Amino acid sequence: MTKRNIEAVYSLSPMQKGMLFHTALEPASGVYFEQTYCTLRGELQVELFRQAWESAIRRHAILRTCFAWKNLDKMLQVVQREVNLPFEVLDWRALPAEEQARKLEDYLQQDRRRGFDLSKAPLLRLALMRTGENSYYFVWSHHHILLDGWSLPLLLKDVLGSYQSLLSGKRADEPPVRPYRDYIRWLEKQDYESARSFWQQNLSLDQVQATLPLKRSPDSLELENRGYREIEIHLAEEATAALSAFARQNGLTMSTLIQGAWCQLLHRYTGEERVICGVTVSGRPADLDGAESMLGLFINTLPLSVKIDQNLETLHWLKALQDQMAEINQYHFCPLAQIQEWCGVSSRQPLFETIIVYENYPALSSLEALSGKLQIENVHSIEQTNYPLCLVSAPGEKLPLKIAFDQRYLGAEEVQRMLGHLQTLLQSFAEHPNAPLLELPMLTPDEQQQLLVAWNNTAASLSFDPVHYTIER
Repeated sequence: MTKRNIEAVYSLSPMQKGMLFHTALEPASGVYFEQTYCTLRGELQVELFRQAWESAIRRHAILRTCFAWKNLDKMLQVVQREVNLPFEVLDWRALPAEEQARKLEDYLQQDRRRGFDLSKAPLLRLALMRTGENSYYFVWSHHHILLDGWSLPLLLKDVLGSYQSLLSGKRADEPPVRPYRDYIRWLEKQDYESARSFWQQNLSLDQVQATLPLKRSPDSLELENRGYREIEIHLAEEATAALSAFARQNGLTMSTLIQGAWCQLLHRYTGEERVICGVTVSGRPADLDGAESMLGLFINTLPLSVKIDQNLETLHWLKALQDQMAEINQYHFCPLAQIQEWCGVSSRQPLFETIIVYENYPALSSLEALSGKLQIENVHSIEQTNYPLCLVSAPGEKLPLKIAFDQRYLGAEEVQRMLGHLQTLLQSFAEHPNAPLLELPMLTPDEQQQLLVAWNNTAASLSFDPVHYTIER
């Protein structure tokens, strides 16, 4: 990187600072490495597809950004004027379908192991593997420090629009877009003194409980069992509809219901009257024009400290929780490290070990309608945070509940059981809104059957022989 190729230098957002810290701390861990892959079907013009991506990179400064922190007093992001896009094209048409699938899995694993050097731009790379005359695997990898989930469909919409223009013989349209730097400037103008007062009043030191429901010693596991894993379930369509109707009728968001169920689960697993977890907020300011269409990392993770009074009516407690989140959202710009410092919590002590992410933005798979003759199928994403336990959900006819977990701390059976308990708690909100919290069921139907029937089967055949005969036997 030469000085002549530097377009701009500025500071980082709160979340970028955290991601840079954890990536630099454990560069080989795969933390915050994002990988999206799918199948493309149709008459793909590979060179035009490449040009469409290059057009997007020219338009969006965040895609030409790298980071500097070594031997510096503060972390900086550096926008380069020009970068070379890593774009790999492979031809697998001669291979049988099973071999293609195996090679894709190998490629994905090797790609994740490569990771990214945050000091070198661009922090993304692309690959196309041709599997048939009109079919391809497409792999897009990037570091989360560049983009949040809201940005991904915006970028793909941009790329697909440019691709369609190029197909029709037109030059790809590159109108100016608002740069991510404007968001950093907005951050610098916020009232941090009011934020300090809020967090000190609402998150005192004695409230901090780093609650992880089922913790085991990392040293107790074999190396091959370590690593990140995801398990996902879906509520039935009928149960999801009932939960959505309950939310609408009572002015609640689905995000509030999921946060409430998770806090209840933490309380019942730990016995703590006050539980704390992280909540990821969108962070896109309403008073920053065009923020909804900007690319970059706007999200932030903030502490949610909730008191559990089991005698409270369920609906009343959920409404209070939503009001609490509305207050927290007023200070969504605060760095987590700063909040810890304000509240007198050591930087070595995590405020929380579980986080909740509600992804209320268009899914990547919804872009199929925008792709013209090019069909997008089987979209998959892989990501990893630095937290041991992450609950992810999103809107859907069958509400998805996914837990991403570090296998050094939790096992698959434990996580599967947690998902079942979470599902039962969520459904109980709609079924028993006026009941006190302590009466809400948590056990799954199978667990209730085992507890009340299987383990309560005390029937036994009795012998009327003399006692000493029974003893002798």
